[in-house]
Amino acid sequence: MSIYVFSLLSGYELSGVDIAQGRRAEYFRKLNTSVKYVFNELPNQNTIDRYVKCGIQLDEMLSVHMKLSGAESLAGNYPVDKKISELSESMNIDNIVSNEKFITLYKNGMRVAVLELKEDSKYVLTVQLFDRERLIVKEFYTDRLLYAEHYVTADKNGALYAKLIRKTFIDERGRVTCECLYEENGEMYVFPNGECLTKYELIEKFIIELNLTEKDIIIIDRPSNMNYVQPLFSYGSRAYIMVFLHSGHYFKKGEAPEGLYINCEYYGWFKYSKNIDVVIVSTEEQKIDLEEKYRTYQCYIPRIEVIPASGLDEIRYPEEERKDYSLLTVSRIDERKNIKWIIESVIRAKKILPNLFFDIYGTGNREYMNSLIDVIRDNNADAFISFKGKMDVSEIYKKYEAYISASLW
Repeated sequence: MSIYVFSLLSGYELSGVDIAQGRRAEYFRKLNTSVKYVFNELPNQNTIDRYVKCGIQLDEMLSVHMKLSGAESLAGNYPVDKKISELSESMNIDNIVSNEKFITLYKNGMRVAVLELKEDSKYVLTVQLFDRERLIVKEFYTDRLLYAEHYVTADKNGALYAKLIRKTFIDERGRVTCECLYEENGEMYVFPNGECLTKYELIEKFIIELNLTEKDIIIIDRPSNMNYVQPLFSYGSRAYIMVFLHSGHYFKKGEAPEGLYINCEYYGWFKYSKNIDVVIVSTEEQKIDLEEKYRTYQCYIPRIEVIPASGLDEIRYPEEERKDYSLLTVSRIDERKNIKWIIESVIRAKKILPNLFFDIYGTGNREYMNSLIDVIRDNNADAFISFKGKMDVSEIYKKYEAYISASLW
């Protein structure tokens, strides 16, 4: 039996869904259950690191694109000394400059290679290769070279830049297994046998090659705008398909642009309800609400189970008195969270409750955050409204009198 969880996102801030995935990974490990968490986009290192901190281990991560290199996970390390030795021999390096994050190799006074290092500085993350100071190749490593990006120097509005034109995926023997060509109308994946696939067709190929059977389990956390859902329902239908509905996200008429007045991320759970073996929600109230919505929209009602997405290890009580008139919120800094409403409300309430203060925990959209900072400054509210950044808040809630949220989502 194999378990596949779709999907980890690349290039986004962590959300409550990701936190729930990390907690679920802990549960699976306690059950000694093998599971793979799938990226359907090619993840960068920052994304990988975020999910590791979230609780998902490297050897549990699987990427559709990594499969093109024959890699079963993103785990593995390539020694820095080994790579420097290889480059020094092949490129006649005559000078090396190092710091904690990068090692730059020079030949005849010109930069020819830059090694980006992992946090421990012992292993290679990427290798950038230059020709006359212009980037031509960027290689990505685990315990071996997985793929390489190829660049040409291009002009945009009079400014030169490195334009990505091709990715080459490499197997453990150093052979090219696939090339991704970047065209005006999207990505095209070309294989040595002449097969050419679009991004959607590549994901189809990936799912078909999983050879899913009735013994396998598919868990889907995010259906919206994800080009793996239709192939999963088409080619993975023999597997047991479980989907998570992390929140209701239902709206009354006129409150949302979507036709069924639900968050578009969960529209698929209504459209494809006959393809789903079980929908998992967090509370009994959600289950009752979802059943009602299925009936309202005249959809097939699949089995619905209640399994909380996360939970507390223990109930925490304050060792001392909570701060008087204290409010906090914890979330991504995102416009949909309506933090501006809370800030404006606290500013007004401050006139009646002079000791009131409000702390905001989390990170997110920088532009939106700057607009919130402007509101605070324009109202001289810096002394009682603060951004605290992203941190573990397990022991922080108990210091405040109240949690406040204005999110409609």
